[in-house]
Amino acid sequence: MNILAIGLGRTGGRLAGELARHGHAALAIHTSGRAFSEQQYLAAERCLFLGADQTPGTGGDVEAGRALIRGQADRIQNLMHTQAHQADFVLLLAGLGGGTGSAIRELIEVLDRSQTKMVALAVMPTEDDTVERRTQALRAVQELTDAQLDGVILVDGDKLASKSEDLSILDCGARTDERIVTPLVALDQLVSRDDLSAVKPLSSRQLLNVLTHGGMIAMGACSLSELTVGGALDAITHVLAEGELGIDGLDPASASAMQIVIEAPKSVLNSTPVQLIKTLREELKAQSPGIHLDVSVYQQLRDGGPIAVHVVASCADLPARLGDMVEDVAHEAAAVKDKMRRPPRLDLSILDVNTKSQSKEDSGTRKSPMTSDVAPRPDPVSEDGGPNAAVYARLVMRHKSSSNDELQRAIARRLEQDRANHDPRVRMLAVGAMAQIGAHIFDGSLVAATEDESAQVRELAERALASGHPTRRAL
Repeated sequence: MNILAIGLGRTGGRLAGELARHGHAALAIHTSGRAFSEQQYLAAERCLFLGADQTPGTGGDVEAGRALIRGQADRIQNLMHTQAHQADFVLLLAGLGGGTGSAIRELIEVLDRSQTKMVALAVMPTEDDTVERRTQALRAVQELTDAQLDGVILVDGDKLASKSEDLSILDCGARTDERIVTPLVALDQLVSRDDLSAVKPLSSRQLLNVLTHGGMIAMGACSLSELTVGGALDAITHVLAEGELGIDGLDPASASAMQIVIEAPKSVLNSTPVQLIKTLREELKAQSPGIHLDVSVYQQLRDGGPIAVHVVASCADLPARLGDMVEDVAHEAAAVKDKMRRPPRLDLSILDVNTKSQSKEDSGTRKSPMTSDVAPRPDPVSEDGGPNAAVYARLVMRHKSSSNDELQRAIARRLEQDRANHDPRVRMLAVGAMAQIGAHIFDGSLVAATEDESAQVRELAERALASGHPTRRAL
């Protein structure tokens, strides 16, 4: 395939350079003078610098990135025009979260989409990145899905980070860039590999059709110990649902177009009935009626190689994990907002001994001084007007499933504050959630809850402490 890669920003420029290293036409657009000067594998005339001399870039401000792209629209269009007429499609590359890469929608608006098809490959920030950058990245993803591109590829930053833990500081950047482009390069180079012989060759036109079919794109490869229909189906499901680099949670049933390439030694292909291909196609079409599907087969010329199934698919749905990312960021954003603007109120009730009766009266209408909205509060009231138990079930699930300390602390603060709520139903749900998460985490709060004015709350707290501390039952 003839791909024209256009990298936007530091990450996009590095990926464009990596594709150029593999023989594809590539351009890079920078707003930072340093990123521009450090660009590799691209000649100066194939790089565009949008800023002024010595500019540090956008400083993380996406509006500044948009303004620079709009202001240099003619230069960008002219640079693309010299290359795009030879390309099967344009691949836009960017890292999301910063001020330049997150302005990718502005670049899409500037480019002439009538010349060629356009696909975006975007790298998400990691879970350890700031809430501001992760929010900016998710807004950029929303803009990409609204742009009606011919395809969108999202790369999970956390998966990239986990695969780079053993790399040296100096090698990490280059190896990470290589990992990102490898699935696409591997598919494109299958037809030219000298260690393979085509049995049913891969059609470049079909591969292009999948990549530009208009959906969320997943690609990758899996090794099999034996070539069976079940094994191939499992490999396809794995690539879509939890692939090596993509965001998890694409459903094979949502696939609208798919290209499968099977490569295996001669001995395996010689003992595999051709019916396997037909059955595989039938199974996939039953899973996703109307899918555009092609299966190619290659024989490995060297004995002893692993059986491999390569997959590239275009899906009509968003990956499920993306929704979890939105929820995680929303929770942390609420916690950050509270930390900056809402310090806890000082409790002076011990000084008000002469107005004790008035304080009791006020407590029914005024919020507890220790109560705040520090943790996320989606749908706090149920349809019957009472507290929503589903909210606390979600808080328990998020606390148990997350490895993010900040999120866990925010949920813990929410539950500890709700334990002091004036409504006994809220206190009951908060203590119940503490018990499910673990008495060892909320020991102090549960001990305090054993003196609650509600008998139900006291009983629930006692049971939680007893289950968490067996010696307490003996007492």
